[in-house]
Amino acid sequence: MRTCYVLVVAAVLCGGAAAGDQVQFNRDGFLLIDGKPRLVIGLYERPDKDAVLEQVAQSGFNLVRAEADKAALDRLQAHGLYAWISLGGQLELREGDQAARKQLVKTVDAFKGHPALLCWEGPDEALWMAYFAAYGWLMQEQPKQLMERIGKAAAQGDPNAAKSAKMLEKAADLTQRSTCGLAKSKFLSITAQNSKL
Repeated sequence: MRTCYVLVVAAVLCGGAAAGDQVQFNRDGFLLIDGKPRLVIGLYERPDKDAVLEQVAQSGFNLVRAEADKAALDRLQAHGLYAWISLGGQLELREGDQAARKQLVKTVDAFKGHPALLCWEGPDEALWMAYFAAYGWLMQEQPKQLMERIGKAAAQGDPNAAKSAKMLEKAADLTQRSTCGLAKSKFLSITAQNSKL
């Protein structure tokens, strides 16, 4: 079921299987490639052996996940298979982030005309993007903002500022224990930069 979801979402993102192919949906929601209905059966794995790819094609699969790499697309095309490329985190575009936008455009421009490319894949778990955006704020921006507020409170003579800073450090330690060491190291580097209590 997950693969079907990916294919539907990805097919909406498709610009065409190749420069000359027309990819669209018919009135019943069925995928058409060059006007012909196609039952797309995708494989999430990326076989690294040609014999396995041949077996995949003979088994009825016609869409295989591929790296954003011309050689990978050429290889799938040689076996009569379409490809999809995951754009993953490249789709997380923040307002004003021109570097991320340029990278996304560069990736799309590099592969959009390849005959094997049927579609692009966004996150196949819809909440991943929301989770990672919140995680970044939770682990980077929130501690920074809290330490800035604690620093301002300390500068104004708030007697509870030092206690609040220690509580924030304990929270970072608990977060590290429940998630990963990376979270703590990022948090502690932020708190070290911002705490001058």
